[in-house]
Formats: sequence, C-alpha cells, structure tokens
Amino acid sequence: MSHTNDEILQAEEQLRQALLTDDVQALAQLLHDDLVFTDQTGIVVGKQDDLNSHASGALKMIEYEILETIVRLYGEIAIAVVKEHLSVIVQETPVSGDYRYTRIWLFDQGRWQIVGGQFGPIV
Repeated sequence: MSHTNDEILQAEEQLRQALLTDDVQALAQLLHDDLVFTDQTGIVVGKQDDLNSHASGALKMIEYEILETIVRLYGEIAIAVVKEHLSVIVQETPVSGDYRYTRIWLFDQGRWQIVGGQFGPIV
C-alpha cells in the first residue's frame, strides 16, 4: 500500500483537534501502545502518561497553531517535523511559545499512530 503526505497531514490535524478538545478517546487511537516520547526536559513518557495528563486536566491546550510541517515517508513509517505556536496550562501554570515537534508515525492496525518523538522550544 502506498501512503501519501496528505495522510500524515490529516493525522496531524486529527491530533491537533483531539488536543484542543481534550478528546482522550481520539488521542488513544492516535498514540501507539509502544509510544516513547521525550519532552523538553528530557523526560520520557509513554501512551498512558500522555493520556493521563489530558484526562486529569494536568495539561490543558488553549491554542495550537501549526506554522510549518515537513513530512518524510518511508513505507509504513513517516516522520513529521512540525513548527507550532502553543498556549497551554501545565499544572495550573500558563505556558506559551513556538515549539518544534518531531513525531514518528507508524501505520499499524489500519491507521497512523505516533510511536515516538520529541519536542523543544524554538529559541
């Protein structure tokens, strides 16, 4: 099966919508069970950690604007490098700025899922 960049762009938009609406069920479908994600402090989180932060309200997305997306496809794997402007509330502390996310998408079980990635602020 041949995949397209548009599929990844659509998956990134589904992720954006799920994060903005705190749709934990949609996030559960977009995150692979084996997710390994490194945050800006170097902490590694998995799928359940990510879902828990949204379900508990510890992380609340206020604004999420995609500024630029670069996609590279390699069969059933895709890499998306996304420049984003975010406003979030983390543990009741507002945080805002531009960030660069690298997400590794895997086509598994008939859908694209994030299996790995990292992010950091753009300084």
